[in-house]
Amino acid sequence: MKKVTIFGALTLAVVLICFGVYMYAQNGASDSANFKEPTPQSVKTDVTITLHTDDETTKVQEKIGDFYRNLTIPTKDGKVFAGWYTASNAGERVNWLNIVPENDTELYARWVTVKENAESARGVPVLMYHWFYDDPKNALDGNWYDINEFKKQLQYLSDNDFYFPSWDELDAYIDGKLNLPPASVIITDDDAMESFINLAVPLIEKSKIPVTSFMISIYGHDYKNTKYIVSESHTHDMHRPGADGRGRMVNESVDVIRDDLLTSRKTIQNWTKKRQGLDTGKVEVLAYPFGHYNDTAKQALSAEKFKLAFTTEYGRVTIGADKLQLPRIRMSDGEGFESFKAKVD
Repeated sequence: MKKVTIFGALTLAVVLICFGVYMYAQNGASDSANFKEPTPQSVKTDVTITLHTDDETTKVQEKIGDFYRNLTIPTKDGKVFAGWYTASNAGERVNWLNIVPENDTELYARWVTVKENAESARGVPVLMYHWFYDDPKNALDGNWYDINEFKKQLQYLSDNDFYFPSWDELDAYIDGKLNLPPASVIITDDDAMESFINLAVPLIEKSKIPVTSFMISIYGHDYKNTKYIVSESHTHDMHRPGADGRGRMVNESVDVIRDDLLTSRKTIQNWTKKRQGLDTGKVEVLAYPFGHYNDTAKQALSAEKFKLAFTTEYGRVTIGADKLQLPRIRMSDGEGFESFKAKVD
């Protein structure tokens, strides 16, 4: 009798164990099917920037840690916009070169009268460099510039709190819609040759001063890991003589020039989309090859919606200037530091 009882108990135990294994397998499979990894908290990448004018409030989105890209240039009857500030009556000026903070931010428009704007406008010097050398033996002509002098100039501009307008800001300045600080300057370089890339660009990145590179896009000189280079057009293949010995820009038809400008724009845009920095890839500004231009060239530029174009004529950009016939200030080697200061001060 005892043996039967023990046998029954063992049988019951086996049955229970098997049942438990079966239930565990069923529930485990169900739990596994329904299991989800914990969702990490989303990382905040954008902030809201609230822009206050006297008449309205506008909200724009900016990316944390990036440069400001969506600051507007508002207008107001009888007034000229003078920048965005962190407080309505004081605060610091915020512009395209500032880095977007981690928190939502309120910015306030500052205004001056039309008279005040006209009285403070000194014209904006747009400096024109070409090629650079670090050994005088490599200076073949006046277009080659001593890189050590360029380094001193960048330091001077930084130490004296010069302002570096964007092209959109210069466009608005010409229209009389934006008041720029008196100490404003724009730096440009023509051709995008190796000496500029190898010698000047590292200094530019270190100084955090924006420089526009007018690129002959057929040559294929691209920039790597640059934040402070703004790429614009020096045409694609117009930087060579045409039928009469002058540049192709004044020898070709509107359609041929338009095709070249379109190719230049697309080529530069393909390069700039790979970078992060001030470069927007819009490509709306041009430096005429050799400074040569005529009405046909200007017609082609207008058709392709270029906003600004520069000649080699000497002078500062002033309010009301012809936007497709703008002057620059050539930087020639050996002029000396005092000459540089006279050009920008």
